[in-house]
Amino acid sequence: MAALLIFKILIPFFILSAIFGVAGRALDLPPFSLFLLVLSTTDVMTLNFFFLVRDDGSWLEIGTSISHFCISSGFVVFTTVLFCISHLMVGHVLVPSSVMSRVQKKAT
Repeated sequence: MAALLIFKILIPFFILSAIFGVAGRALDLPPFSLFLLVLSTTDVMTLNFFFLVRDDGSWLEIGTSISHFCISSGFVVFTTVLFCISHLMVGHVLVPSSVMSRVQKKAT
């Protein structure tokens, strides 16, 4: 049951990562541009939780603040691993030229 629950939680992350990979190829962006956007967002979240870590109050408040920081720090590593897996899955997807021409016409 735990493996099924973890798998159910990870599916949206994998789908979103694959969509970012294909969108990056369709928009002709450098491979790491969307990844760095997501990574900077998670870094800001981690920095926020770092400043919210408490060393006074009840044990529950201290433990909750530390666990929030540890989870957000782990999310940075998870995002990096997810990007590598996504790049392996959709790294060689060919985007049709008609899609590229429509995107370029909208940009001009």
